[in-house]
Amino acid sequence: GFIDASGKLAIEPKFEFAGEFKEGIAPVRINKKWGFINESGQIVVEPQFDEVYWFYFSEGIVPVRLNEKVGAIDKTGKFVIEPIYKFIGKFSDGVVPVRREDKPIPGIKDYLFENWIYLDSSGKQIIDEEFFGAGSFVNGRAFAKVYADGWSLIDKTGNEVLEKQFDSFVSEDLISEGLAAVMVKDKYGYIDRNGKFV
Repeated sequence: GFIDASGKLAIEPKFEFAGEFKEGIAPVRINKKWGFINESGQIVVEPQFDEVYWFYFSEGIVPVRLNEKVGAIDKTGKFVIEPIYKFIGKFSDGVVPVRREDKPIPGIKDYLFENWIYLDSSGKQIIDEEFFGAGSFVNGRAFAKVYADGWSLIDKTGNEVLEKQFDSFVSEDLISEGLAAVMVKDKYGYIDRNGKFV
């Protein structure tokens, strides 16, 4: 259930699981299916989904899983991104990274290309290129695996702001208070939104 800021019970405990309120609604699980309630405890999206990713709406959209495939819905429960993907990242900056079905790489045995792309809120692909890995955009920047062996910093056109330089990054939220934590050869440091080490 839910309490208010004073600790008073606001919504009676009756859910198998519940997430936090964001943008006026919260995910709840009933009979092993996920739906959404408003701040009065009324169901606004019927429980029908197998999983809710990130546990809250971001920019009016939340990723969900239905029958082993992933898509994203709006606050009415309507799919704005059809459930045809293998995985989906966090929707932010008007864009979401999604993982399509993996595919073999010609000439390389036993290695699959993860096949990530970026979509807008209508499900349209916004960058023609496919990536080996893809993080969420924040302030026009995202970490993406343009190559198989390292992360680059890209802009919304898919251009590399900084070519592959990072072995890993710490947060999906990329730039927090102007900086992002990255790893190079087992050591961590901080970069600004243009990839410069600070």
